[in-house]
Amino acid sequence: LNVPSFCLESSRFGKTCATAEISQEKNYLQVTGEELDLHEWAQILSSQYTLEGKTSFSIESLQNTLEHQLKINLTTHSMSIENLQKQALLSPIEKLSLAVLNNKEQSNVNISADFSNATPLNAQLIISHNDKKKSSSEIKGYINWQTKYLKWIDLLGVEATEGELDTDIQITGHLSHPELKGHITLNHGKTYLPNLNLRLKETNITTRFKDNQLTLNGETQSDKGLLNLDGIATIVNQTLLMDGKIEGSNVLVVNSPDLKIYASPKLSVTGTNLHFQIDGSAEIPSAEIKFQDFDNIATLPEETSLINKGKPTTIPSSLGYNIALDCGDNLMINTYGIKGRATGSLILHKKAFDEILVDGQLKLDHDAMYQNELGINLNIENGTLNYTNNPFSSPWLYLSAVKNIDPNAKKSTPQKVGVNIEGPITELRSIYFSEPPGSASSQEILSYLIFGTGSSQDLSEDKKNALIFNAIQTLGHNKTASIANTMKNLKNSLNLNELMLEIDTSNPFTSVDSDTNESFTSIKLGKQLSKRIYVKSNIGVPMGLMTLQYLISDHWSLEASGSYGWQGQNHPLSAGADLFYEF
Repeated sequence: LNVPSFCLESSRFGKTCATAEISQEKNYLQVTGEELDLHEWAQILSSQYTLEGKTSFSIESLQNTLEHQLKINLTTHSMSIENLQKQALLSPIEKLSLAVLNNKEQSNVNISADFSNATPLNAQLIISHNDKKKSSSEIKGYINWQTKYLKWIDLLGVEATEGELDTDIQITGHLSHPELKGHITLNHGKTYLPNLNLRLKETNITTRFKDNQLTLNGETQSDKGLLNLDGIATIVNQTLLMDGKIEGSNVLVVNSPDLKIYASPKLSVTGTNLHFQIDGSAEIPSAEIKFQDFDNIATLPEETSLINKGKPTTIPSSLGYNIALDCGDNLMINTYGIKGRATGSLILHKKAFDEILVDGQLKLDHDAMYQNELGINLNIENGTLNYTNNPFSSPWLYLSAVKNIDPNAKKSTPQKVGVNIEGPITELRSIYFSEPPGSASSQEILSYLIFGTGSSQDLSEDKKNALIFNAIQTLGHNKTASIANTMKNLKNSLNLNELMLEIDTSNPFTSVDSDTNESFTSIKLGKQLSKRIYVKSNIGVPMGLMTLQYLISDHWSLEASGSYGWQGQNHPLSAGADLFYEF
């Protein structure tokens, strides 16, 4: 079969030609390309990066009874690589050459790149084929490169990488026992880890190769803390063995808006091929936990827990570890209404390709406060977060928070009232109580929590009951039975920003001098229509109110409202508008 030379040419992709000859004696194929536009071809492979420049190539394959040969030559000029932000990942490449030759005697690969603002890159690898045993084939090669353009490292998921990279490696030995000599050094490195909101600076890492051994020494700074890395990797019988340690003092390891942790680790790292195990301990000099939803935790490939707006996900990893955390005395918690200091210790353990599990306990200090669903601050007498071989997102919480009433009270008056909260952090159950037991009814306990008194001297019973009913709607610990949960589900299904069933304790259209004790039932709802427009309505019987708020600027806003009432009300219908300036 003889295929004569034919070409495909377009203004977008350039010109490509091919010819072939296939017979019992010989198989021959040749493909060439001339002045191909890299931008167009790169868009087929990836839309995350742009590639500019022109390239030409030739591929020639010949196979017959005497020889088997493959030749590949590629030349690119005026080449640049940029990300979507138009940032150059490499110094502009004036010329890039790739030459591959493979025949019965050897395989030879040569790469050279001439940069506009960096030293040239040169690399070569030669494999001399051995007909008897492939693993005994001799290898020889090298790679030399020095550059300050490190944006290409951002392809690994980091940002704003800077530094000075120096690479000088020689390769000798055999395929089964390669020997490397030389070094890779990074000096004055800087980078940003967006997932952890960390900026690493003064990163200095030296990797040295000698025979079958690799040694790594390095350090990096996060905030004011310094992290040191040391390790040795050895190839034994085609198996990579690794042994190292990670130590640091007061290193900022997580810095999200909801979670900020400083750590002083003392860890050992061992590994075989790509399976690694980390063991050791870490002190937590200080930490702040502010997030409001333990479900919003994602596990990264680096096995670092952090807050994430999406659903919890677990990424399988061959990394395993067993790390003891001493949380010290400066762990601050501000989550789920809990605000205060906690102490304790945790053990993080994980097997390869399994999720992270936690054992241990965090205990809240006596000066910690708990703000319940009514917006009332209570003193925490006892509080613990317990872990028993369960994920970090599922601690068991026990909390007893109280409000002192009268320590010298008689039996008919409680000395204190409070709430016991217990259960998984996402499905808490609350029980309100009084001491001495039975000294106050459930309604009186709520009255003490809201008003500080169980009597009705200041408010009528109707008004007090109405306020208690409105407050109960915010009680959401018992998700299956609370009014709050029902209203929340209804609000979400209607896609509203506000929804509440309320008993008003006064008629807004009645004269302020009126002595009426009537209460009025209404439904409050609100909806954000756009960034500037918010509409809310109080739909009631026998009156109602609708308000439209328009945000003019950061300080100015306009509010227009209209109300209605039945005939016979003091104020059956009104409308108005106000202009507000916020300082």
